[in-house]
Amino acid sequence: MKKLLPLTLIASPVFAFFPFTGEDTQTLGKGKFQLELQSSHFKSYDGSKETSILTQLTVGIFDNVDLAVFVPYTWVSNGENVRGFGDAGLFIKHVPLRFENTRVGYRAQVNLDTGKRGLGNGTSTYSLNLMLEHNIGSTTLNVNAFYNKVSHAKQDLRDSRGIALGLYRKVGEKLTVGGELNYQVPEEKEINKRDLYLIFGLVYSPVDSLDLSIGFHKNVNKHEGFTDYGVLAGIAYRF
Repeated sequence: MKKLLPLTLIASPVFAFFPFTGEDTQTLGKGKFQLELQSSHFKSYDGSKETSILTQLTVGIFDNVDLAVFVPYTWVSNGENVRGFGDAGLFIKHVPLRFENTRVGYRAQVNLDTGKRGLGNGTSTYSLNLMLEHNIGSTTLNVNAFYNKVSHAKQDLRDSRGIALGLYRKVGEKLTVGGELNYQVPEEKEINKRDLYLIFGLVYSPVDSLDLSIGFHKNVNKHEGFTDYGVLAGIAYRF
């Protein structure tokens, strides 16, 4: 089965504590900005490959509310090569509940129909993340439940939903290491397996305003419609 990898797998739950997919509960603060470049390379079990570079600008609207806009550029190889801009989008993240060691929030996102044919969904799609984060010393436990509304885009798609469990640990003042387990119902109706994958990564912050990240994605359930492995790298600058 040769097919284009659905861009929503990259554009939906990937804007977080990159390279992890579960949205974190940190916000920038009112009037502050963050510029990000996120790159990823995925190879699927069917042999198709996808490389993407995503540019994202986030602004702190209030101390507990962030607004972000993003644009992905993607190369896909699945017997033929397709490249161009995918569906741009925006999201709002709100963290209304903050306790001493626990935070609860949500992120609502829309992917706009701006992508090149074959790289976008052909219509706007939507997603919602609910996130819970708890700190135990220098360790953070992150739980995300997410729902992606895509079934209206194409007849062979269904709404995707799942959960991401992340564990991150601060090592010294500049390095954070972590792992994440992600379980979801895939978007393609013909796939009767659940997509289960792991992400291992680290984030190095040489100064408070800069994050350098790298990660490795590996699928647990083998299926020709799933990603076999992926390599991710990113940079974020706050100002």
